[in-house]
Order: sequence, then C-alpha cells, then structure tokens
Amino acid sequence: MERITPELAEIKPYTWAHHVARYKFACQYCEDRVVLDVGCGAAYGAEMLRKEGQARLVVGLDINLDQVQVGNTLGLMLIRGDAMKLPFKDESFDVITAFEVIEHLDDPQKAIGEIRRVLKTGGVALISTPRRDLWQRTPTNPHHKLEFSFAEFKTYIASWFPVFQIFGQYFDYIFTEIFPPGLGLRRILRQVVSLLAKLNRSEHLLHKFDVMPMEGMPRYIVPKYMIAVCLGVTQLTAHSFPYHCDNSQAKARQ
Repeated sequence: MERITPELAEIKPYTWAHHVARYKFACQYCEDRVVLDVGCGAAYGAEMLRKEGQARLVVGLDINLDQVQVGNTLGLMLIRGDAMKLPFKDESFDVITAFEVIEHLDDPQKAIGEIRRVLKTGGVALISTPRRDLWQRTPTNPHHKLEFSFAEFKTYIASWFPVFQIFGQYFDYIFTEIFPPGLGLRRILRQVVSLLAKLNRSEHLLHKFDVMPMEGMPRYIVPKYMIAVCLGVTQLTAHSFPYHCDNSQAKARQ
C-alpha cells in the first residue's frame, strides 16, 4: 500500500511538498462548504481542508483507514469506503478532492463517475494523477494500476465533466524523457536543460511545487502531475471558471 504521511516530509521532501501544495490549492474552494476527500489516507489533507480551507464539514474516505482513525471530530468525519462505489446520495458535496487516487484503481472511469454523481450541481471537483513519461508503457510504481498521458487524462475527465480546466505541477521539458530515468544520458540532458532554462529565464518552471494552469504553456513543457478542476454543471455553458491561481510572477519571468 502506498500512503503519504507527514513523516515523508523528512524522507522525501519533494514528494511531500507536491501533495501539500495540492491541498493548499484546494483550500480556496472550501470555505463554509461540505467537502469530500476521496482516498484521504492518513487524513492530513482532510484536516488542512477543514482548518486552512475553513470548510463547514470535511468527510475523509479511504478503503484502508486504520481502526483508530475511524470516527468523528469537530468538522471532520473519517469513514471507510470504496472510491468506485461511494456510500453517499447523489449531489451530497459542494467540493470533492481525489488526489493521486485514480491511478491505484482497477476502474478509474467508474471512480470519476461516482465523484460526478455525489458532486452538487455548481460544485467543484479536483482530481489529480501523475502523467506518464513518453517512453513508459506500464507504470514503474508497483502500486499504480494505470497512468495517463495528458490526452488520456483529458478524455477521462471530459467524459463526465463538460467544463473543466487542467493544471500542472513540477513542469519539465518533454525531450528530457527521451531516455529512461536510470540512464546517465538523461541526467546529462537534464543538466543541459537546466542551464538552458536559466539562460531563457524559464527555470521557475522546473521543480515547481505550485499549481499552475496548463493553458498557455508551450507544448514542449509538460507537468509531472496533472490536476483537473471540474465544475458540476448539467451542460456546457459559457462559464467564468472559478479558480484563483496567482502566476503573475511566473508570467513576468517568461
């Protein structure tokens, strides 16, 4: 079982920072709302949504909750449950997060459909997953059942949410994926790319923890992690997309 816990901050600080950044990004949607965190794990993220996001109620759901975790505290409820069969009525939640969950499931489409079912009309769902490398055919992570290209992820999301926007984390140049990670050639290429990034003032895109919109990014720059922010609407309409992502400093450096 793969699980992110606060102890990971010392062992794998970059991995921990990426996870925390996603929850911080989600906090902006949560004030005074009823929130579901699918695949909550150790529930550190659910607690962030409750405390920093000022949610009225956060329900954390995970199929592998420890017995000591199951229970209620003020504004936070933890329950066991399956992401592919959510134990809630239709349109139960204002906000739903599912960070690094769908790649662990046998049927990701079913889980996304369940998220859409329990999301209120007018609500917001945030779904993240790692983007697979160009050379990759099967996941290198033994805990992952399936990983997605950018196009595949968009197809999955679009089948359930007609209005969505995709963000990314940890941007890199796509041609660094020509060689597998273990080869020295890839390490050399990454060093060359880092130097070029400094020269063209785009180094802020490399090793980026912050969540940034994919719209407007050059095609040769790709994220390691993809985050879809989806609206619970009944049909495609001209809708002002409700996100707040301050990337003015990044734009100034481009």
